[in-house]
Amino acid sequence: MILSLYLPKASVISGRKIELPYSKSVLNRYLILVALAGQKIALQGDLLSDDTTLLLELLSTDDRKEYYCHNAGTVVRFLTAFLSLKPGVQVLDGSSRMRQRPIGPLVDALRSIGADITYVEEEGFLPLRIGNPPKKAHRHIIRMDAGTSSQFYTALLLVAPHWPGGIPLEVPEDMVSVSYLEMTLKVLKQSGIRYTRTGQIVQVPRQSIGQVTLPAVRDWSSAAFFFVLLALSEGGNMFFPGLQMDHIQGDQYIVEVVSSWGISTRQTGEGLWIEKTHLSLPAKCTIDLKSVPDLMPALAVLAAGTGVEVTFTGIGHLRYKESDRIEAMSTELAKGGVRFDIGEEQLTMKGTFDGGGTAVFQTWKDHRVAMSLACLCLKESIRIEHSEVVSKSFPGFWSQLQGVLE
Repeated sequence: MILSLYLPKASVISGRKIELPYSKSVLNRYLILVALAGQKIALQGDLLSDDTTLLLELLSTDDRKEYYCHNAGTVVRFLTAFLSLKPGVQVLDGSSRMRQRPIGPLVDALRSIGADITYVEEEGFLPLRIGNPPKKAHRHIIRMDAGTSSQFYTALLLVAPHWPGGIPLEVPEDMVSVSYLEMTLKVLKQSGIRYTRTGQIVQVPRQSIGQVTLPAVRDWSSAAFFFVLLALSEGGNMFFPGLQMDHIQGDQYIVEVVSSWGISTRQTGEGLWIEKTHLSLPAKCTIDLKSVPDLMPALAVLAAGTGVEVTFTGIGHLRYKESDRIEAMSTELAKGGVRFDIGEEQLTMKGTFDGGGTAVFQTWKDHRVAMSLACLCLKESIRIEHSEVVSKSFPGFWSQLQGVLE
């Protein structure tokens, strides 16, 4: 169902709790390990994202021959590696946008260690035909370009315990989204999987995977929108039950960024409190997004809503997300007069958003674009077209947001 949502202008955030979803980034990693271990997967609840629900469904059917992943990039990348270990022939496909997102480096890496993968249509892109698993070890070190998606590295690391001979992988010093690679290594360690890390080489030997416990980790990526919402307000506070400063999710970096916009945090055993303590703003700042690219849409709205001149670096990979997020955010925020100076790996934003009373935003079929732009209801009334896209990561976002604004 296509939804158009109107949000009237608000100013002060009412103090209340925000029920964040479970982290799909963390859970999806564990789900692959659980499936490799042969465990039955049982994880239900209204705090699951569409992407996690989709991966659960696809992993729960043994005789499936076709895997359609919609617009779920994580699911596509993880299943490309996972299905390479599954007997038989399967076809992996996704939405028209997923068919535009490169998969070639991961396919090349898997083929180099014996995977049977062919392209059904265009070379380097979905759909894929994935055949029987390799039978012998290939022990050479896998190397990919530093600009390659961290999800390609993660996909290889997750299947490495069951791959013949294990997998040695070189991690470039300047790789993009490195925080997500570190997340993967922490998940391996917490699941009892052995690996060694010598310089830039991570080696996971072949080994059995024991009992894996699925954690209920709340999502920092989803919390970021509410941090920005509070930073744009005249005052207030919020409480996030279950959210912990656990340092496994890179998007926890939002705490450091918004402190310059007057947001303080307080950790308790039950969760995290945030409060707007002052109204001073930085004159200008530079924020490196190379390790945490998913924060870009929210931080772009923070800059536009407060008029702070912000330069974002390490942004090149943002062109290959659910949307081209550089194009999406620059187009939508330009509706309120915000100016963008865009380069290959950095962009600078100038100006304060002013949409003239009621701004109408497109979401570009991108959940993070939708949730970020929603925060501008602290500036003026807005309308969000195709608001249903948020269910990809945060199905309860609109109800949680409207509860805060009441």
